[in-house]
Amino acid sequence: MNSPRMKRPALLVLLVCGVAAAAWPFPAAVSGARSAESGSLFRMVALWALLNVVLGAVMVWRRPDRLYPWLMFWLGLVMVGLEVLALQPPENPNALYFPAATVPALLAQLFPTGRPLPGRWGWLTYLGPLSLLIAAFGGTWLSDSPVMALFGALWAVGLLATFPLVALRFRRSGGVERAQLKWFLFAVAAAFVVWLVSNLLFAVYPDAASWAAALAVSLPVVGIAVSLMRYRLYDIDRVISRTTSYALVTALVGSTYLALFAALSVLIPSSTSALAVAAATLAAAAAFRPLLRRVQRVVDRRFDRFNYDAAKTVGDFARQLNQQVEVGVVEATLVRTVNSRLAPSSVSVWLHSKS
Repeated sequence: MNSPRMKRPALLVLLVCGVAAAAWPFPAAVSGARSAESGSLFRMVALWALLNVVLGAVMVWRRPDRLYPWLMFWLGLVMVGLEVLALQPPENPNALYFPAATVPALLAQLFPTGRPLPGRWGWLTYLGPLSLLIAAFGGTWLSDSPVMALFGALWAVGLLATFPLVALRFRRSGGVERAQLKWFLFAVAAAFVVWLVSNLLFAVYPDAASWAAALAVSLPVVGIAVSLMRYRLYDIDRVISRTTSYALVTALVGSTYLALFAALSVLIPSSTSALAVAAATLAAAAAFRPLLRRVQRVVDRRFDRFNYDAAKTVGDFARQLNQQVEVGVVEATLVRTVNSRLAPSSVSVWLHSKS
């Protein structure tokens, strides 16, 4: 009765009930006649909470012994409960402001282990979460209290503690944990870009902007899930490298196009402005591939060093093969290349003989 296998049905019931509870208020939260700001807040909280509960449940089912997926699951349900309370008439979206910033910061401070940092900085690990929890409770339920300024100060301290805590974890990490933190930080950077785009769209397309903001706050949750499930975990360096390369090249090509179009529009009469557009487009298209190769080499050297060094080693070996025809020299070069890059305990080369 005490074996882990006997506990799986109870765990399944718990997880299914949690996912159902998180999905139940979602339609009411993302629809309804509300102002643009309150509608955006409800959508962000609803999507964030639902993703945390669903992805947390998936990871708990795979590895019930891990602490962090349980934190995602239960804190997602806490946000669902606050969301249900805020939806009760008359709706009170202000009750979600403090928790909406508090719970994601709390998860960021404890990622990826779910436990405080060991060592002399452990006090900071406790200060951040405790400040956030106290401030969230006070800001939500005691908003009219004269000590509201104290809760606001605690909340600011808790949020600001997130940055040094994540930086300390990254500095002390290595191997799997560092790759997980890279996935998380990459997702946070992508979320920041999407959030900026949503702010630019808000004045023109408020509905689309609110969904973009909801997507922005949900991207770190997806990054956390990918890192904890370790799906293609060590590809993060290549993902960062390719994303940075294409972003830089897109910015450079776009700037080139705008500069050429502006120059040609001045030099060519307005009656033939289509020619300026075509010439600028062709120039930008011609510059794209060579520029991408150059930028990618520079970025790979910084962000994807392992694959960059491996490709460089293979290229050097191929050039040496073009200059050598003796089997003994080729064999020695191959062994030297493998030893320099992979450092195996032993190397042997088998050569097939026709005789």
